[in-house]
Amino acid sequence: MTCNFCEPKLPSPTLLEVTTKEEKMEILRLSDVPLQEVKWLWYPYIPFGKITIIQGDPGEGKTTLALRLAAACTTGQALPGMEVPEPFNVIYQTAEDAAGRLIQTGGVIIEPCRVQKKKPGASE
Repeated sequence: MTCNFCEPKLPSPTLLEVTTKEEKMEILRLSDVPLQEVKWLWYPYIPFGKITIIQGDPGEGKTTLALRLAAACTTGQALPGMEVPEPFNVIYQTAEDAAGRLIQTGGVIIEPCRVQKKKPGASE
């Protein structure tokens, strides 16, 4: 593999080609990528309109936090330190059966859906 990425005389913006026996890749330095303003659902924890993963050990309250966030978003409640937003729909993906818990936390479910894997050979 050949790469001149560390060569100090590269012009900016820097687009480099890396060639291996199987493929050719282009590398763009992150310093050459234009910055974009981030809109926050809850500053500085959750960017608005982006996928957010909540990770932790069992029993630490991940589902409760996610459902309270969903409830606040669907009912137009302000998150700590943020302005009151207009209510909006939320896509909540889980391996748990949490619809009842969402309702308990004050969330609004509009057109609830359940996505499940179709078993091979099952009829429509």
